[in-house]
Amino acid sequence: MNPIEVYKDIKEEYDGISPSMCVLKWYHLEMHLSTGQAHSCYHCPQEPLQLDQDLHNTDSKIKQREQMMDGERPDVCSYCWDAEDSGAYSDRITLTPVHRMHDPNVITTTATKDPKEHVYPRYLEMSFSNTCQMQCTYCGPEKSSTWEQSITKKGEYELSEYENYHQYNHWAKRLYDDENNPFVKKFMKWFPEAKKHLHTLRITGGEPLLHPQTFQLAKEISESEEDRLKLGLHINSNLSLSTRRVSDICKYLHKIPNSKIYASIDTWGTHAEWIRTGLHFGQFQQNIKTIIDHDVDIGIMCTFNVLSIPKFKEMLFAILAMKKDAVGCGENEMHDCVVALDTPYLTTPAHLSALIADDKLLSELEDTLVYMLRNTDDMNPTLFNSGEYTKVKRVYQWIKRNRFTGEELKRHRKDFVKFIDIHDKRTKSNSGKWHKTFKDLHYFYEMCNE
Repeated sequence: MNPIEVYKDIKEEYDGISPSMCVLKWYHLEMHLSTGQAHSCYHCPQEPLQLDQDLHNTDSKIKQREQMMDGERPDVCSYCWDAEDSGAYSDRITLTPVHRMHDPNVITTTATKDPKEHVYPRYLEMSFSNTCQMQCTYCGPEKSSTWEQSITKKGEYELSEYENYHQYNHWAKRLYDDENNPFVKKFMKWFPEAKKHLHTLRITGGEPLLHPQTFQLAKEISESEEDRLKLGLHINSNLSLSTRRVSDICKYLHKIPNSKIYASIDTWGTHAEWIRTGLHFGQFQQNIKTIIDHDVDIGIMCTFNVLSIPKFKEMLFAILAMKKDAVGCGENEMHDCVVALDTPYLTTPAHLSALIADDKLLSELEDTLVYMLRNTDDMNPTLFNSGEYTKVKRVYQWIKRNRFTGEELKRHRKDFVKFIDIHDKRTKSNSGKWHKTFKDLHYFYEMCNE
């Protein structure tokens, strides 16, 4: 089956049990030990871990499982409900194949379980610390030590709306260090048994390739015959690092059959450098080539926001070139790996969300979607597949249905302008660059500033 057929089949299977069921609530866990927080997937709000509760089967998660099995929609899963209400397949559907691949009957067998039953996750995404050399515009101190240093030294971002400034300013100022973190100790006791149930371990950050534990884990898994064949190791990275670091991790990942590097980039060229403050675009491109040279699969992770739109088509051109190189149709005919695009849309902070876009930007995205469809073919690995196209179409449908209006739109657009002005002044790599970089959005800036 092609991706669209798979999504349709999964939705029908869910609907036959409960129209709000999602196996991720049972088998997916994302955990950030440096802040003592976790969530069942990256779309749900994070919750504080509790030392007197299980790391995975928390009271709130059990309640949400019960709601799902009763056909109710948990509020924390609004990201998916908004996508589905716009007529698109949500990540509740598009992330299920990862679990179905390892257990074809995962939906039906999960439905027979008591929601209160304690289970181990099968997909674990975790971070060790917030150490990161970048200051991406939609990130914050909890996930980036550079953001932490900036806010500590220069003070808060004075935006108007709480939902726009809280992740920059209102954060856990007492981040746990590795030696005194009670959740690290709890995790180390829990993980040996949990590992037996995992099919995928994904390391995020911060920037994982700046943390020695990432390399140690990769080494241990690659040298264990049992773990190497059973456990997939996936790593998120901004790839704005030395080629040596990237090459070193690839030497381990190449030995692990189910391995992947998720490269974070939200548009192309200098536009991407502004959004992801601290990104060295040329180094990013070189590191993509290095990963392909090691025959390690790549996931291009685009957190789609309003600033992604002007150069998004240019990014698609580049990804098609990567796909050709990855399957040996480019400069090096010896390559054999996969490059895939994923496009989760940004919801917070709202002032950078594509929901502040005007008709012109939405029309530009629609034109890009037409181009992508012309370059979509499930039988040709050098083109986009229908799953990749469907996810970008979902972004368009979500924007079209949910764009801010009235006073809400005005408030977020005002904060868009304030943020650009503040961020340009505060960050050395961006200093004064927004207006030079986003010449195609001068009109939009002025419109938002009215």
